[in-house]
Amino acid sequence: MTPRPRTSLTAQQVATMKEMALKNNSNATISRAIDINKNTVAYVAKSVRSGAGVAKVDGQGRPPLISRRDIRALARIFKVYRFSSVEDITRLVNAPRMSAVSTRTVRRALHKLGFMSATPTTNP
Repeated sequence: MTPRPRTSLTAQQVATMKEMALKNNSNATISRAIDINKNTVAYVAKSVRSGAGVAKVDGQGRPPLISRRDIRALARIFKVYRFSSVEDITRLVNAPRMSAVSTRTVRRALHKLGFMSATPTTNP
């Protein structure tokens, strides 16, 4: 299952959510009125109702260790060394880099590119 892409909220959407949350409308009502995911509405409405102001929805989390350019380079390396293990590919990726990335990070990037490990089926 691929994660849903994060959507940015416009200033108008945030203002509408804030106004409706302060009027004690339910999260489901706000979600239907603005056509936004209910979990996003719940996150913003919780911070508004607690008096903390509007929460920042975009830019959450730690920035990725490998850039899009690194991911493209990883795809080229993987196509050359298709039958190598992820550990070997990680060593090839880390060779020119100043900061090393883990095997799990490389595996996650390969999955995002659509490369999955699979064993061939046995035929009778």
